[in-house]
Amino acid sequence: MTFDPSLIETAGAILAAAAEGGGPAERELPGQGEMMPVLAFAVTAGVYILCVGMVFCLWRLIKGPELADRVLSADLLALHVVGLVVLLTIYVGDLVFFDAALVVSIIGFVSTVGFSQYIYATAGRKPGETKPDPALQPHGGGS
Repeated sequence: MTFDPSLIETAGAILAAAAEGGGPAERELPGQGEMMPVLAFAVTAGVYILCVGMVFCLWRLIKGPELADRVLSADLLALHVVGLVVLLTIYVGDLVFFDAALVVSIIGFVSTVGFSQYIYATAGRKPGETKPDPALQPHGGGS
C-alpha cells in the first residue's frame, strides 16, 4: 500500500468546508444541559425503572436467604448505581460523571470478587466451626 499525497489535500478541503459552517442542514441542536423531549422522557423513565430495580435489590439484600444471594444483589445494586450515574450524565449533558460511573463499576466488581473468594474459602463450614469440610476443599498438587 502506497501513500497518496492527494488524500491530504482532500482532507484539508473537507475540513475547511466544515470550518466555514456551510453544512447541508443547519439546524439548531440542544445546548449543554438541554434535551430533546423524547430523550428527556427516556431518561426520566430510566430513572424510575432503575429505582424500582434498586428497591428489589435492597429487598433481596436484606432478605437473603443465602450469602451468595446477598452478594449478587449487592453487585446488581452497584450496576443500578452505574446506570443512574450514566442517566445523570445524559441529563446534565456533561461527561464529568463518567469517571464516577467507572469508579462505581470497578468497586462493584472488586467487592463481588472478594465476596466470592470469601464464600469459596468458607464453603462447607458449619456455624462456629473453624476448619472447613475437607471434602469441599480443592485438592492440592498435580493429578
